[in-house]
Amino acid sequence: MDIKKFTKKSLEIKKLYAELEKKKYGKEWASEKYFESLVADIGDFSRLILSREGTITDADFKRRVEHELSDLFLGILILAGEYDIDIENAFLDNMEILEKRISNESNSLS
Repeated sequence: MDIKKFTKKSLEIKKLYAELEKKKYGKEWASEKYFESLVADIGDFSRLILSREGTITDADFKRRVEHELSDLFLGILILAGEYDIDIENAFLDNMEILEKRISNESNSLS
């Protein structure tokens, strides 16, 4: 699956959530609520990573990490849509900047 398919799927899920939110709360979430949800998901992921030591099996850990990373990715894609960000180009542009920064730092250490 490419990023466009991920983005399309995230919009489908967002629509489903919007319908649910309207039924439950009478209105759709604002962008800030999606951010709050992302922060909560980061907290869940952090607790999972930090508490791993001896508490769950490797298979269960992997399954839970997959779930939490998927939640984070969904949140990022939804927020990119909320703020009209082309996440694919933003990512590629940022990776180019990081590559140059790493190369410059590596060269300065030689």
